[in-house]
Amino acid sequence: MTLTGEPDWTLILWKWDSSKIQAMINIGFSLPQTPNMPFQCSFNPFDPNAVIVTGPSTYKYLKIMDTEFIIDHSQLNNMDYGHMHHPKEGSLNYVCHAWMQDTARIVVCTEAGDIIVCENSGEFYTYVDRDERQKIKCIVPYNRGFVLGYGNGMFSAYERFEDSQTGAATYRRFKEVIT
Repeated sequence: MTLTGEPDWTLILWKWDSSKIQAMINIGFSLPQTPNMPFQCSFNPFDPNAVIVTGPSTYKYLKIMDTEFIIDHSQLNNMDYGHMHHPKEGSLNYVCHAWMQDTARIVVCTEAGDIIVCENSGEFYTYVDRDERQKIKCIVPYNRGFVLGYGNGMFSAYERFEDSQTGAATYRRFKEVIT
């Protein structure tokens, strides 16, 4: 899979055995509002016909149907924006995402430091308590949760747990390392 840059912003799925394009879609990015803001695309490791693309003001969950991408949804539905650091709907800059190895859920991080957990289908599930002191740069999943990397050389590890009040499975920070 390839995500091209400006001016096209096209997502291309390659058929490796024949070196031909299998599917292609214009993602419709507007130019980033923040310099050096990353775009990221990845396959769902539990469903090879599902793809997520994140970036500046962009969240797109796509399905692959034969020779085309179909946009399943292009925003996080049912989200409680009052819980977020910058609650204006549609103005979120997503800096990174990762598919969790233990639950098949997606964890998406925003430029403002929000950590959002989504269902395997890409729909909003819950929030994770964030560290407002840090700017998230990257996320890496591991078998019990994920590790966040910050711009100052700090890392935080999160593990999955069940919230005793709500019964919801979410993540909590259990370790910080400063390099």
